[in-house]
Amino acid sequence: MRKSIFIVLVLTCKLLLAQTASEKACEQTCNCIKKIDSKLPPAKRKELAMKCMENASINHFEGMMAQYKIKEKNLEKAANKVGEKFGAELATSCPDIIPFFMEEAGEDAGEDAAGDINPDTLVLKEGVCALFKTGKYGSQQMYINKKYVESPDKSSYSEVVGSTIIDYSNNKKTITKWTIKWLSACEWEQILIESNDPETSKLIKKGDKITLKAIGSSGNDLWVSSKMFGMDVLVLLRKQ
Repeated sequence: MRKSIFIVLVLTCKLLLAQTASEKACEQTCNCIKKIDSKLPPAKRKELAMKCMENASINHFEGMMAQYKIKEKNLEKAANKVGEKFGAELATSCPDIIPFFMEEAGEDAGEDAAGDINPDTLVLKEGVCALFKTGKYGSQQMYINKKYVESPDKSSYSEVVGSTIIDYSNNKKTITKWTIKWLSACEWEQILIESNDPETSKLIKKGDKITLKAIGSSGNDLWVSSKMFGMDVLVLLRKQ
């Protein structure tokens, strides 16, 4: 979450003294990103955002090495390990950086990636929604803020069992369970029960809710929309 701004100087000093190295790096990165001119071209804004993260990592590298208890002697390998942990923490404490990560992921998808999408052009046949109230389905395409993003895990899928949705990923090594509550024929709410995925646990906690709504269909595939971490997420689901 974003840090609160304390007016009283003494309280501010106490907070800073209590911060870990990664918290200081996250705060530096987030403050830096907020200063980026939104009118700049996307590529330039991403370049500046990555520079913010790089500078913060360098400034607090030794502290994060100690905090994360990384003993690696090889500097490059140590930097990669710090980067992985810092990046995950940064996504939680500074949501402003998530769109930049997503843009980069979309670019890495390559020339064969699907094009951008306009959700307003999708048409929904309500009968398709009923197909996804039981059984297994997987994600075929994903868009963040209308930009295509390739899924990093081809093994992931979900299964609806009664009033529970179970998400499997990492070849079924990672499992996340949700309670499902149908709000209408094509809209539902998922409430987190538990997850053994450390990255999921950093972003949401037990009892947190996300709302998903089907807004289009293509044959028996279903386009589902949701708002997550300040971003518009659109996913094409297909029954397995």
